[in-house]
Amino acid sequence: MKRPLNCSQMLIKNDLAGAEKLLARLDKACTFGCEEFQDLKKSIQQYKAKKRNEN
Repeated sequence: MKRPLNCSQMLIKNDLAGAEKLLARLDKACTFGCEEFQDLKKSIQQYKAKKRNEN
């Protein structure tokens, strides 16, 4: 599965909801897990941690 170009851009633009929707779609498409899913999941976790530390 080819990684959509907008994954990182969603988080850069603070579109956490969009990134999480994409993660859910990848979860369904990647039955046995895939690199794109793992990368986006890790990016979302890092994004959330960064936002928590900013508050």
